[in-house]
Amino acid sequence: DSLLHNVHSEDREYLKQTLDRAIETGEACHAEVRYHSTKFSLRWLEIDCHLVLGEDSRPRWVAGTAQDITARKQEEDIILNAAKAVSASCGTDYAHALVTALGKLLGIDSTCIALRSETDPNAITSIARYFKGKLCPTVDYSLENSPFTKVLEEGFYICPHSLKQTFPKHPLFQQENFESYIGVALTASDGSVLGLLHAAWNEPIRNVNLVKSVFQFFAVRAGAEMERALMEERVRRQTRLMEQTEQAAHIGGWELNCITNNLYWTPETYHLHETTPQEYTPTVETAIRFYTPESIPLITQAVNLAITQSRPFDLELQLITAKGRRIWVRAKGCVQNEGGMVIDRKSTR
Repeated sequence: DSLLHNVHSEDREYLKQTLDRAIETGEACHAEVRYHSTKFSLRWLEIDCHLVLGEDSRPRWVAGTAQDITARKQEEDIILNAAKAVSASCGTDYAHALVTALGKLLGIDSTCIALRSETDPNAITSIARYFKGKLCPTVDYSLENSPFTKVLEEGFYICPHSLKQTFPKHPLFQQENFESYIGVALTASDGSVLGLLHAAWNEPIRNVNLVKSVFQFFAVRAGAEMERALMEERVRRQTRLMEQTEQAAHIGGWELNCITNNLYWTPETYHLHETTPQEYTPTVETAIRFYTPESIPLITQAVNLAITQSRPFDLELQLITAKGRRIWVRAKGCVQNEGGMVIDRKSTR
């Protein structure tokens, strides 16, 4: 009765049923309950118990252990709530959602995801920054006289207190009066270090193990999302460069997936045909119809041989644009194979 009296009212019946089950079945039982250890302190206890039999094989008593797991429960709650906050986000959106969630849940004064600077090897650039209760514009941080270098080189660094005294020459820590710091490296799938997830407080870190566990947990996903964001940005740059090159050279491109029969045109291909994606959705049949009657048999045969025999082609043909102009084009097609099957071909005009 004394044990149950101090258990949280919502967990009391659950613990009683656990003890009864141990007596009735003889099986070892496990329970996690909230427990009032003092008038103002609510703790989590992990209770394991089993039935002890006497010499006559009759139940004599229930023996058990109780372990304080409050710190673990706090960690689980923070991770669960932070995971919920970022579950629908990816890439840079994930970064903003994560620093905001961690800042609120852990009472952090400054939380940031920063990547290695593309222009300065001695600096990092913040991608998402939560400062004093709100998201802030991105900034560059110098690596000189800072813990950032330790994080990037060693993978992890924590300074629970006396941050200003430990790094007296870094202006950020002195200016913002930061007292403690944690940083975890963000790694790509190939093991390379992309940047870091880090945070600073204006007071010492109260629960070092909790903060360490939470940051190391989210650093894995954050690294994957930052790698995704970098790859997407590279693709966007390459696409912009390709489009600019096509426009300068008046070269368009197309791609046909022979499994789905989907045809893709680059922007310059639409321009050469004097139409737009809003006005026209290309298919193999309708694209061939742009050619003049004299050219249609030639391009049709070339396309069929490319599909059936993986044969590339290079033709000079005439087509009629959507506005009725006749133009000469050079149509080239090269075949790409995947798993022994032709999946697409590309052409420049």
